[in-house]
Amino acid sequence: MNKPNKTNVGADASVCPNTTKKYKNRRGTGHRAQESAAITLVALVITIIILIILAGVSLNLALGENGIFVKSKEAVDKYKDSAQREQNEMDNLYNTLVGLGKKGDDDVTQGDDPNTGETLQPGSTSTTTEKDNYDDGQGGKATIPAGFTISDKDGESTVDTGLVVIDENKNEWVWIPVSDQQLKEMYEDGTEDIELYGQTEVKTRKYSKLYDFSSTGRTKKTTSLLPSGTSYREPSLTTYDTTNGSASTYASQAGFETKEKMQQAFVDDYKNMIESIEKYGGFYIGRYELGKDSSSDKYVVQKYKTAANNISWYQSYKACRDLKPNSNNDVATTMIWGTQWDRTLEWLNDTGMDWDKIASNSGSWGNYYDVTFTYKTSEEGNEQTKQSNTSTLVPTGSSEYNKANNIYDLAGNLYEWTQEAYGTVSRVYRGGFYYDNGSDGPARYRYYNNPNNTLDNRGSRPTLYIVELNSGE
Repeated sequence: MNKPNKTNVGADASVCPNTTKKYKNRRGTGHRAQESAAITLVALVITIIILIILAGVSLNLALGENGIFVKSKEAVDKYKDSAQREQNEMDNLYNTLVGLGKKGDDDVTQGDDPNTGETLQPGSTSTTTEKDNYDDGQGGKATIPAGFTISDKDGESTVDTGLVVIDENKNEWVWIPVSDQQLKEMYEDGTEDIELYGQTEVKTRKYSKLYDFSSTGRTKKTTSLLPSGTSYREPSLTTYDTTNGSASTYASQAGFETKEKMQQAFVDDYKNMIESIEKYGGFYIGRYELGKDSSSDKYVVQKYKTAANNISWYQSYKACRDLKPNSNNDVATTMIWGTQWDRTLEWLNDTGMDWDKIASNSGSWGNYYDVTFTYKTSEEGNEQTKQSNTSTLVPTGSSEYNKANNIYDLAGNLYEWTQEAYGTVSRVYRGGFYYDNGSDGPARYRYYNNPNNTLDNRGSRPTLYIVELNSGE
């Protein structure tokens, strides 16, 4: 809309003064009305412009780079970050206090969450023995005994890759999970007591199912496995444990006052082991072969130790039993049972190893005559090469080549005594040794010998199981 031009009106008046005067006299009132309307319209336009400007300013304040909404969101984010940092600091403080053995008013334990109970992480130490108190976040669960620390090294904190725990004596163990169905496949539970071989007073209702292995899988042994018989069996006795004139001497080597106490211990240990697996969902196998620490002259389950050979079955048995941490009454250690060896091989297959590598040729993961690998004799030592077509007994856990699921030397290095019995006089050993080819003594290998023999190719491996729940559970 065009507004009146006062300058033009003034110019016209200078040319025609009379006309202008008449015009003013005749139209004066209307002209003033037009001027008033024009001023109102200008004011409206200016107001609209101002409002538009204010609206733009308001939108910028609200939505701009430094606007209210952006600043509000930043404030919320900062609050959340601050709250999370504060929570993390509180958690760290809490874990530190628990790690120092301090407890709060509610007598909480390490990793304890008020809503979920004890939760353990790699690197932490369990303060209670509770079923499934560790979840690896990948579907695997395990029971960590009180006083045991979960390894925080790469690849050592998940069940399927081999969950490693360390006890107070620095011995290392790997968790072998066992489901209810798998446990049923490990043993028979009879309805009547069965007398062990040798016509002693010792009887049992529980005894092992044992398996043969091939490149296509495993099959249950078809021969009688009764503890009273003379085929492969456990728990059971041999004449070295009963009627042999030196039976009491062998019992003493195994750590017992009498042969009768030794005989009963075999049955009790087996029963406790089975019941522990049923209750806690698995057992622990020694990460390394039984070794000897030269500095302390003690038997250990540790890396870079001399493999414990040239001792009898009875001496190996005692060494395995004596590995139990002194301050922990929730666990027991013993020589590996044949059914535990079989379950460990099955677990290796469950987690990806071909049966062929377990049953036909274990040369790709063991110390055998026909393989080449590098190893060290200490953490700081230089690498050495074990050449093919040579026989070399290497220190425990000294080569990554000889490892499966964080368990070392299960195949090759030394034959390993188990608690299986065979025939009237023999105990069973498993797994091949450094003078075998990988196909001659694969991990499933099973044979037997007199338990009083001391040979340089014979060692053993301990297992650990939980014997009772924390009183608070």
